[in-house]
Amino acid sequence: MDTLFIANPSSDRQLYNTAAQLIAHSSKERKTIHGETASSIVTYNFNQLWTAALNLRKTQGVTHFLMWHADIRPLGNDWLDILFEEMAINDADVLSAIVPIKDSRGLTSTAFDLGDWKGARLTQKQALSKKFPDTWTAENLLLNTGLMLVDMRKPWVENVCFTINDKIVFEKGQWRAYVEPEDWNFSRQCRALGCRLFVTRKVITEHCGLRAYRSDEIWGQDVDHQAGVLEHHFETVETP
Repeated sequence: MDTLFIANPSSDRQLYNTAAQLIAHSSKERKTIHGETASSIVTYNFNQLWTAALNLRKTQGVTHFLMWHADIRPLGNDWLDILFEEMAINDADVLSAIVPIKDSRGLTSTAFDLGDWKGARLTQKQALSKKFPDTWTAENLLLNTGLMLVDMRKPWVENVCFTINDKIVFEKGQWRAYVEPEDWNFSRQCRALGCRLFVTRKVITEHCGLRAYRSDEIWGQDVDHQAGVLEHHFETVETP
């Protein structure tokens, strides 16, 4: 039987997903261990939970890790089973649910890597279009960590960490701030180690803020205006 470490990072221990937590921990398909941290330093939160899971591989037989942000609410009673099924079907090392960003743009945190810290974010319209299957991967895929399942049974998990990079550059006559967020940085580390990264829309999520932003609804931009149209990326999407 698999043993799942459920990692719940937050800034203030406020959870928007208590009912879903109960569903996850009542599973008869796998053992679960609950891990919770609260800190304003996001990456320290994540790394504390990651190292806890690494240490529990030997003592408690942890086989999988679920990064689950406090403001992400998966819907339905079978969402966790779906994640495990999709991971097995696709032989994925990491599987992330597509989650919308909490604003009016209709963007998600799932993206295609454009290099130099840049990414072209998938929009809700694109994520739900017929051009993408329910679960897919691409060579330059950048994942979101909001609801992310990781297979902890391979050595590569000991060679990654969560970190944010920042820089300020002078270009085109102006100073500009750049950031490489921890989820995209983590994705790049995983890809460099040969990991198989997949995303799925089969698990419907709500990203909770002033309101709940659902992953099965369309609003906002057709494309990421900062990055341009992604049509040239559609051909790179792979399925099993």
